[in-house]
Amino acid sequence: MLHWKSTYNFSNETLTTFEVIGAYLWKSRVKALNLDRDGVTVLGLSVGIRNVVEPPLPDGYYGNAYIDMYVPLTAREVEEFTISYIVKLIKEAKIKAHDKEYLQEELANTENIIKMNLTIKGKKDGLLCLTDWRNIGIFGSMDFGWNEPVNIVSVVPLETARAVNMFMRPSRLETDMVGGVQIVVTLP
Repeated sequence: MLHWKSTYNFSNETLTTFEVIGAYLWKSRVKALNLDRDGVTVLGLSVGIRNVVEPPLPDGYYGNAYIDMYVPLTAREVEEFTISYIVKLIKEAKIKAHDKEYLQEELANTENIIKMNLTIKGKKDGLLCLTDWRNIGIFGSMDFGWNEPVNIVSVVPLETARAVNMFMRPSRLETDMVGGVQIVVTLP
């Protein structure tokens, strides 16, 4: 059993940039916003399920195929837990998203929520949503008539922008960042 203050040994596992930087961003955001230490903060992440859904998606399907997963902790826990422990929690959420029984139940719940047309109101500073745009296929060769774009940034509603942090490829003008990651961070 891993204790929240211990450093987890990932020697038999692969760590992703998303997991490690995501854990660091969450800790940083909680600290920057000085959230109520006993209040709940949630890390939300979208996990691809393209290869998991039953029945399988048809050949040529190009639409979205993901499920939102959440890791809830108190602000105190985010501050006190080690980065490696938070990485472990993120990895567990990603693994759970690929459990077929869990997935079917969550997709049914999502469908019911959509039918109810629910909206969430109120302050959402405790929510951090991470999304990774580095490999979604929009960064190929594009020319809008004035050469390839230098950067690509999404346009999202204000409420979404307050909570979403995006992993992006670095600007093509930053040659020293080849292989790196650019992260769009928003704070209220």
